[in-house]
Amino acid sequence: WLTAQAARTAGRAELDTAEAAMLEAKKKHDEATSALATAEKKLSDSQARAALLDESAAKLEQALALLGSEPFLVVNGDIWIDYPFDVKQGYGDLKLNLVFIKNKIQEVKTSFSVENYIGNFNDNQDKYINILELSGSAIFDNNNNVKKIASTNLNFKTNNIDIQNSAFEVLVKDNVAQSFKLKLNQLNIDAAESIINQTPFFEELKSYLDDYSPTGDIKNLQLSWKKNKELIAAGSLINFGINSHNEFPGFKNLTASFDIKNNKGFLDITSKNITFNQEDKLRTNLTFDTFNGVIKIDGDDYKFTNVLLNNNDLNLLTSGTVNLKNLKQPDLDLTITLSAPDISRIKKYYPKNTDPDLLNWLDTSLLAGSIENTKITIKGELDKLFDKNANSNIQITGSYNNANIEYATS
Repeated sequence: WLTAQAARTAGRAELDTAEAAMLEAKKKHDEATSALATAEKKLSDSQARAALLDESAAKLEQALALLGSEPFLVVNGDIWIDYPFDVKQGYGDLKLNLVFIKNKIQEVKTSFSVENYIGNFNDNQDKYINILELSGSAIFDNNNNVKKIASTNLNFKTNNIDIQNSAFEVLVKDNVAQSFKLKLNQLNIDAAESIINQTPFFEELKSYLDDYSPTGDIKNLQLSWKKNKELIAAGSLINFGINSHNEFPGFKNLTASFDIKNNKGFLDITSKNITFNQEDKLRTNLTFDTFNGVIKIDGDDYKFTNVLLNNNDLNLLTSGTVNLKNLKQPDLDLTITLSAPDISRIKKYYPKNTDPDLLNWLDTSLLAGSIENTKITIKGELDKLFDKNANSNIQITGSYNNANIEYATS
């Protein structure tokens, strides 16, 4: 019995060995089959690439007669870059330094000098821009879904724009602008619309531009913006204007220098022939020959220092503070010195929201005379200055000469 048992054990061991050998042989067969398939695919790919290279070489050989003896650049057509631009035409010089990671461009450094460029920098914009001259240095960096686009020594010329030695930098994350820097010698805002529409990352800014429709020129602009953190701006506005929107008045022909850092700074105004408009607050558009003075900005407070408004109807010299925390109800603390050679001509300057009975009396009772060196002190919310139930105050002292007044009017 023991001999038979030993024989059975030995037979089982031989069977296990045979099964293991069979499994090993199957494994090697599968590996050989896989290796053969891989080799066949590589051979097929190599043959396809060889055919493509042969075709490309043949095409280049055919093109040599057209290219001439000057150096030329051959660029692979499947190089990919994650920026939405479309180039239709451009002639000039271009130097590139590219960094590839996992078959994608991580960084591009370039210097360029291009003429007669026609293209589109925004795949959502169906209009192409024509640039007569474009030169400078630029960098594109794409790292961890954060894109940086910057340019220095930028010269940019179209039919109505001539920008010299300027620079900008845009930082974008998840296709939303995070920061923006700009150095600009001069720009006509009306003409810049085509450039702004070509920028794909500032939809909120474009919405504001649509609402306010700014016009005029900007000179020597230095701008730095970080989303929800920083706004620094300095430069000059020349004949600048915006439309009235929401609670903000519109104006035309504002000329001023400005220096603002995070809601603090100043506006130094030297304007001629400036016009204000605000349909819900003003009875008509108001035009002044002169608008001069300094306005200091500190958060919501705007401090006026000897701000002069002057035309043939009146002369206004204003000092004090306006708080714009609530644009619908500005809080005023102002002292105004007023002179008017003919009081009958100042009807159009009365605020539209003045109490109707008072406004009617002012229109029909102050018929003639002149006002000289009259001091007006205003404290309180603008909309409630003539509301007898409000905690606001307006006090007027001065001289009213050659007066013609009808106290009781029908």
